[in-house]
Amino acid sequence: MDKKDLLKLLNNLDEGNEIILPKKHDRVLLIDGLNLFFRNFAMLNFVNEGGLHVGGLGGFIRSLGTLINQIQPTAIYIIFDGEGSATNRKNINSDYKSNRNIRRITNWQVFESLEEENEAKINQIVRLIHYLKCLPVKVVSLPKVEADDIIAYLAKELDQKYNSKAFIVSSDRDFIQLVNKNIVVYRPVEKDYYTEETIQEKFGILAKNFILYKTLLGDSSDMVRGIKGLGEKGILKKLQELDEKEISLDDIFHNT
Repeated sequence: MDKKDLLKLLNNLDEGNEIILPKKHDRVLLIDGLNLFFRNFAMLNFVNEGGLHVGGLGGFIRSLGTLINQIQPTAIYIIFDGEGSATNRKNINSDYKSNRNIRRITNWQVFESLEEENEAKINQIVRLIHYLKCLPVKVVSLPKVEADDIIAYLAKELDQKYNSKAFIVSSDRDFIQLVNKNIVVYRPVEKDYYTEETIQEKFGILAKNFILYKTLLGDSSDMVRGIKGLGEKGILKKLQELDEKEISLDDIFHNT
């Protein structure tokens, strides 16, 4: 387009047309901060000019840029676990996340010891927080509260209060229980968006029943036990209603 065409286009604009700008909470990006950081830290071997590993930091910023381009959010919240975030759940279930204390190097190609790797993680996370505070994003962390709980609360509030379209970014499958017409989960490990239709296609159940589905099966990654002997295939055979209508534990107890 040359200058003449541009001027012609501007002159033909209808001044009576109202320009509708997006509202702050129209499309909100909710990022599980540590989940995205650790995934990049373990997978990317970026080093700076001084030879120091910056995979977690550089990968996070690159991923953030990609997500912004894909989702076009009107607001961004990046949520981190607070200090002592798992305390409350461990008081209820002492086995909760007890398997997370395994001392092993996640990026063995770069680091020679666990101490060296942990120091790199801390240094990169500190720098990342400083960089994020320079951007038009909201960084959230609360003492004794897990990022999962903050994200779940924000997603539900945005849905109910603003009718927002919320996009949760995390590889944690626990977030799938939140999916509805306004809440979508993007799992970077699969590069896939989980909607109500996706859940029915992948799991053979209604999105509204996913929380019950996970409750009955348990969660081995968090050391939460399910019903002994019940697997993903068996549960669909025994509870065909999971794909037909919303059901509760009371429905199961009264009908089995």
